Amino acid sequence: DPAGSVRLSSQPEDLSEEALAQLVCTYAENEALVTEGSVVLGGPGAYPPRGYVCTSQTKARPQDVTTPDALVRD
Repeated sequence: DPAGSVRLSSQPEDLSEEALAQLVCTYAENEALVTEGSVVLGGPGAYPPRGYVCTSQTKARPQDVTTPDALVRD
């Protein structure tokens, strides 16, 4: 995994939009966990981690994110 990646006990895309937004935005406040503007999260197993971004929209209305992929930055 890239430096700064965080592995969760569940796949990030299996979390609710609000839960994923909360994790991403909380981790985004820690410079050590931000890689090229995104937070890199993965779940258990051999799946590669993905980058997620925290935007002002995500902070203001996380429930409006219709899918966790809306947070993804590839």
